Amino acid sequence: MLVTKGLDSYQEMDQLVASAGLDPRADQHESLYTAAHSGNLADLAASSLDVIAVLDEEHAFTFDGHDHTAQYLATNSKYDLAPGLYGNPGALAATLHEFLPNQPLTTRSRITFVVAQPNEGRPA
Repeated sequence: MLVTKGLDSYQEMDQLVASAGLDPRADQHESLYTAAHSGNLADLAASSLDVIAVLDEEHAFTFDGHDHTAQYLATNSKYDLAPGLYGNPGALAATLHEFLPNQPLTTRSRITFVVAQPNEGRPA
């Protein structure tokens, strides 16, 4: 079983990060899923495995507010954050609270599951 997300996963997070001024170019950075994403995972797997099934699911996750969102942002390498913000959810939350009203943030993504097995008759 192989699992990945779509290239456009968490666009809402990108918009929040840009709106707060944490990274004004947040929505222009390459996706964390560029190498293997919902659009290419089955083809990647098929190069060395027999793909049995592909399932796409739409997924939504809601962060309760800025403190919860900041916990995720502190672990995310996608954004170009100022020194002192990486790995620092408290500082990230303080910045979010300073520039944006505190409210839940719902993010969406497509999750792709690829079920595959070793190729029959071909060397692995």
